[in-house]
Amino acid sequence: MGGLALPKVSVKLGEEQVDLLLPCSEVEAMFRDPLLDELERTRLLRLRAWREVCKLFNLSYAQPVLKVVEGPLYLVHQNFIAGGAFSSLPMFLRFDGREFIAEFHRPVVAVNPYVYYFEGVASEWRHPVLLPALIHEYAHVAFALSGRLHLEFIRRASLDLRLAMQLPFLDDQDIKAIKEASIEVEALLEVPALWAEEEVCSRLGLTNFAERRLRLQALRDEELRRLMSKHNIAVKGPTAKVRVEAMIKHWRAVRKASLSEVESYLEEQLKEQLADTWSKLREEFGRGLKVKLRDEAVEAPAIMGRTVEWLRLWEYFLKREFKYNFLGNI
Repeated sequence: MGGLALPKVSVKLGEEQVDLLLPCSEVEAMFRDPLLDELERTRLLRLRAWREVCKLFNLSYAQPVLKVVEGPLYLVHQNFIAGGAFSSLPMFLRFDGREFIAEFHRPVVAVNPYVYYFEGVASEWRHPVLLPALIHEYAHVAFALSGRLHLEFIRRASLDLRLAMQLPFLDDQDIKAIKEASIEVEALLEVPALWAEEEVCSRLGLTNFAERRLRLQALRDEELRRLMSKHNIAVKGPTAKVRVEAMIKHWRAVRKASLSEVESYLEEQLKEQLADTWSKLREEFGRGLKVKLRDEAVEAPAIMGRTVEWLRLWEYFLKREFKYNFLGNI
């Protein structure tokens, strides 16, 4: 490094000035051992947290595998680069000659050292640092597994229109409706996890800082877009601020609600956002489109082509803006 400072941005949250280091190999090395130490110390607490999440969603299921991933490609993975933990029920859509089947697989939760660092800043280093983020991801998994895989499919179709375009019962107007509602649909399907994170943190005596986490992510995104534009790097898609404001709006509407009230709110809002397309999807679930869970493990989080592209962009950006040689320091 030759004494060069680590790449970072400074953002203002209310009256507080917050410095945020950016994903790089040195930050990963700095926080690897603290992350692993905390995970070792909190094994039983994580199991308790999972059980509390399951109680909320009336679910009986084994605790998801927790992976720690490292390396340059994971540093720029779409979740980890933003400082967010990752969870997924890997899914494949197939056609068996009669119907489409959305086949979900055994859930996995993953973090990397940068997530530990970002959660530390967001929580003002309250320990255990990572547990609220893991509760949030556990809640995503539990909500989907508790009879709501169809909503998880809708969330994914709104994030990747190529998925929706494979379904013959959706026409061009439906695809347009899904595209236009994508921000709201994504925000709505964050609500169960935000709701459960707050509830379980309360039960375990933990401070809930989900809103601070979201606002820091939005502010960091805004500053990064500004800096990247100086180097002719255009970040496509809605800003994190737009997405975060939508999430907080819907979360506040149900913060003190029961699970049944949260479900009713989601149904009403999805119907309002997707209109006739919502009705089509509801009619086809179980008929022309089945969702099912296979109790088999699939490799996740996957490294996709877009991640490799982001690696090159991130390397270029850090070198131009901060004189930091990203790959040369790995």
